[in-house]
Amino acid sequence: RIIESFPSVTSGMASSATFQSTVNPNGAATSVYFEFANDPDFLFPTTTTPQNIGSGTANVAVTQSATGLNRGTFYYFRVVASNATATVTSQANWFTTLETTVQTLSAADITFDSALLKGAANPQELSTDVYFQFGTNVSLT
Repeated sequence: RIIESFPSVTSGMASSATFQSTVNPNGAATSVYFEFANDPDFLFPTTTTPQNIGSGTANVAVTQSATGLNRGTFYYFRVVASNATATVTSQANWFTTLETTVQTLSAADITFDSALLKGAANPQELSTDVYFQFGTNVSLT
């Protein structure tokens, strides 16, 4: 058995994720990478850069990051370990990247010709512009 632990996401953000797993080289020079895709069959996966973890006989914690992910998107991922003996792929796990959230709050200090508009935005690590749209009807015209 080369892969010793089910892969997990240690942190998922709006456009990046950090994967981790534990792999045992079992005495053979071993390289490890993670695959991620939008489909469970991994027909067109994206891979992290292979990482050489040596040829020891102890478990090795492997952590790799992926960037450039689409926000608010569901991804499948798995770890792949390869050495002269075998190439082994773990079962798939999944995560969803975060999405920028916006909330309109109740206006305050409303008078005939003014109001204090309130809202909250969580940009989830992305550069974000925030503004209010307002009008005299629901079409904001």
